Order: sequence, then C-alpha cells, then structure tokens
Amino acid sequence: MDNSYKERLIATGLFTKTSGSGQYRCNCPFCIFDKGKHLYVKIDVRDDSPILYNCFKCNARGVMNSKLLELLGVRDIRLPRMKLQRKVEQSKLSDSNSMITVGETDDVGGICQYINDRVGHHPTLDELKCFQYIGNPSKYVDEYLKGDKRCLKDRYWFKLSNGNITGRYRDDSQMRWMKYRPGVMINPMGIYTIKTPFDIYQPINVVIAEGIFDVIGLYYNYPLDNPIYVAVLGKDYYKGIKYVLDRGIFGTNVSIKIFKDQDVQNVCYSDNVRKLFKQIDVYENMSAKDYGVLPDKLDIFKILNKKN
Repeated sequence: MDNSYKERLIATGLFTKTSGSGQYRCNCPFCIFDKGKHLYVKIDVRDDSPILYNCFKCNARGVMNSKLLELLGVRDIRLPRMKLQRKVEQSKLSDSNSMITVGETDDVGGICQYINDRVGHHPTLDELKCFQYIGNPSKYVDEYLKGDKRCLKDRYWFKLSNGNITGRYRDDSQMRWMKYRPGVMINPMGIYTIKTPFDIYQPINVVIAEGIFDVIGLYYNYPLDNPIYVAVLGKDYYKGIKYVLDRGIFGTNVSIKIFKDQDVQNVCYSDNVRKLFKQIDVYENMSAKDYGVLPDKLDIFKILNKKN
C-alpha cells in the first residue's frame, strides 16, 4: 500500500485540517471566488481508499482526479488507478440500495404486526425494503453468508451495512438481538441504516439512535425533511457520525441529530468534528427509555449535552 501521493498532496499546504480522521478543506476551484474553503476533502493516509471531495457551496462532489488536481494547481502528483480490493464473496455484501431483501412472495405478516405493535404503524412492502428486512433469511444466508442456519428460526432479521444480518427474537423469552455468525469473511464493522433516498442538494438531517426499532419509530413518529437514518447498535453514537463522514456527507447543510437513550449520560464528540457540520444536537425521549414505542409514549426534547 503506497500512499505517498496522499502525503505529498497534504504537504502542498493547499488543505486545512479539520479533524483527526483524514478530513480537510480548501477553496473550491469550481466556485467563483470561493474564499470560504467550502470544498471538503477526505484524505485517509491509513488505507488505499480514494480521495473524496464535496463542496457545500456549488455541490461539486466525487473522487479526486487529475482534472481537479490541475484546477488546484498541482501538476507533479500522479493519482493511482483505483481497484476494487474486496474479495469476490464480499462484493455481494456492499452497502447498496440495489439489493432487494424482501419480496412479494415472502411471508411478512409477522414482522408487519410486530412493527405495528411497537410503533403504531403497519409497514408496506416498499417500507420493509427500505428497512432492509430479510424476507427469506435461509436463502440470504445460502447466497451471501454461508454458515449454520439453525439459529434463523423465530427471529426477524435485518441487513446491516457490512452485509451481515442481525435478528430480533419474536418475544422476550430469549436473547433479544443476535448477530449472525457468517461462514465467509466480512468486514466486522456493521451498523444499520434505513435506505430512504435523500437529496444532496438540500439540507440533510442525519438521525442517529441506538437500535433498529428506535430509528423505525423515529421514521414514522418523528418525521424530518430529507433524513438519513442510522442505528449504531449500541451506545457509541459517534459510530453514526463516522458512518456519514466516511461517505463524504458533511458540511454546512448537514445537521446531526442524536437521539440518545435515557440511560446514557453524555454523548461525546470533538470540537473538530462539530465544525464539520451545520450543528450537532442531542435529544431525549422524556416519556420512555428509547424511541421504538407507540406515538403516545414519544415526548422528545432537545437537551443540553455535557460533553466529556
């Protein structure tokens, strides 16, 4: 892994560092007389990922190429040709909107009733697709994950961002949530997202909560304009921020809204991370522990977060 070209690019002095995770900004060459450094650039020297850019003034975005380097006045740095590094068996497990996890022939009566009982809404088939519900977990495991299928019974399964699946037991008599143990190697870092489309040219609201039914409850009972829904599957809410940063989603039109559980004292993030977004706000449900509840148990207020 030769990332010397990234180090040389940083050494040009064109970029101002904005955080400790490869985030930079500079004046956008696509904007006329941009003096506010609206072009955000992700240059991660720790791996061979491509260099991403996103301007939140003129909305130019993409992968750094020779044309952009020339516009920035850099002529002595050659960018390598990017190659897909994933194994063949991993390529099917990408975080993609194109994968359909549930269809018309699947029995969805149980999950629809469960969601209705939890949050007061009966989902449509299209919504189950957005929720990445696995309609036929046995088939999904055969095609993508391999491994033991005996544990699939009596659970509602959802796809995670790394292609693995997590299952919610149908009642509280056993361990509620369980991640599947696949028989193929996959990226161990997986979180959950609702695959709703969003417009990069409009203000974006990133909704971050702990669990899958938290974000499903917020989807139905606390609607926001142009949202991105992320469940971090635990109490490390920063994983949700990192998820959107890794996808080049940051800037002055992106607001982070963290919906913490009542038993969480503080949500921690650095000032440098805060500067990457329009704002970061923390919320709490005053009527219940979390957000996967019926509408009459939802009483959400923005709170003053005391960062460590």
